[in-house]
Amino acid sequence: MAEESSQASSSSKMITLKSSDEGKHLAIVIEFIKKNKKEYDAEFGTERSIVDMMVLLLAANYLNVSSFSECLCQALAKRIENKSPEFVFKVFNVENDYSPEEEVELRKEVAWAFEGIDRD
Repeated sequence: MAEESSQASSSSKMITLKSSDEGKHLAIVIEFIKKNKKEYDAEFGTERSIVDMMVLLLAANYLNVSSFSECLCQALAKRIENKSPEFVFKVFNVENDYSPEEEVELRKEVAWAFEGIDRD
């Protein structure tokens, strides 16, 4: 994390923000850099929406703050853990390209993967 902070401070590029939402998300990235990672990890996954976390992941990637990207990926993984495929498709805007017959067959083949799924 110190490496990321020193890289950010040594660069003098100006970033133009297109909307107030971008400013809000940039402030969250800066807050992460300033805070202790473990402290941030503990509170992060429960207080943000999945959409906000995905936007923040794009910002962290763009700004090359890998520790924040890792934190976000972990928080997103926890949020979709034990969720139905339909829920995950909806969250990540993925189209189900299986036919109904193929899906039934797949669910039979890997029935263990569908055990213990939470309600969405």
